[in-house]
Amino acid sequence: MLTPGGMRETRDSLGPILFALEQIEARGTLLAFNRDHSERVLLMKVMAEIELVAWNAVRKEYELTPFGCRCLAEHRGRSSWDLTRSGS
Repeated sequence: MLTPGGMRETRDSLGPILFALEQIEARGTLLAFNRDHSERVLLMKVMAEIELVAWNAVRKEYELTPFGCRCLAEHRGRSSWDLTRSGS
C-alpha cells in the first residue's frame, strides 16, 4: 500500500524523467539537461525502452511518443492542479 509520503517519493523520483521529456519536447535533445554524456545516454536508453521517446531519423532528433506526450500532459495537469489546491 502506498502512503501519501510514498506517492510523493515516487513523483519526486520521476522528476528527472519528466524534466527530460520537457527538454526533448522543446529541443529534441538532452544536451542542456546534464553535462555527463553517459548519464544522458542512459536516460535516453531508459526512456526509449519504456517508449516515452523515439528517434526521428528525418529530423535527426528524439521526439516524444504518444505515450510520452500523455505522460507529460498528465504531469502538467497534476502540477497545475497541485498548485491550485495548495493555494499558490
